[in-house]
Amino acid sequence: MKVTLKEDLIFSCYLSTIRRGNRVVVFHRLHPEFLNFSIKEWEEIKRFKNNINKGILKELLEKKLIINNRNIDRQELKLFEDSLNYDLNTLYLVLTRDCNLQCKYCMFSCLEKSEQDKQLMSELIAKQGINLWRKLVKKFDPKQQYNIILYGGEPLLNTVVLK
Repeated sequence: MKVTLKEDLIFSCYLSTIRRGNRVVVFHRLHPEFLNFSIKEWEEIKRFKNNINKGILKELLEKKLIINNRNIDRQELKLFEDSLNYDLNTLYLVLTRDCNLQCKYCMFSCLEKSEQDKQLMSELIAKQGINLWRKLVKKFDPKQQYNIILYGGEPLLNTVVLK
């Protein structure tokens, strides 16, 4: 069954897409469950044209990719924040978002790289992050194991901070 979208429906500000070939993967950044469309299907959905499959519309609404007001986005963010585990035993340092590989299985390998993605974390910022984290975890159990994870696109590209 085909339906026309109501004018009061809008896309969530957390909606993201990744294009690969003639397909588009659509997902919500706060709770990524992927939907896969042809480019033609996605273009029709984006323009809120008539003839959108009722099942597709239902799925977009259930996944909060299409909403009827911005308060839903705010509620989703609040739910996401409330679900976070604020355990400080692990520090993630994103040394770079750049990557020198094009792995076929990586959903981000098809994205065009921006200049911001190619930036490297400076040694100063890494040290400041580690020092702040150490001050915060000083209040916690000294017997607990603490971890620093070097993260990014490919963290080994930032050899200066890695050393």
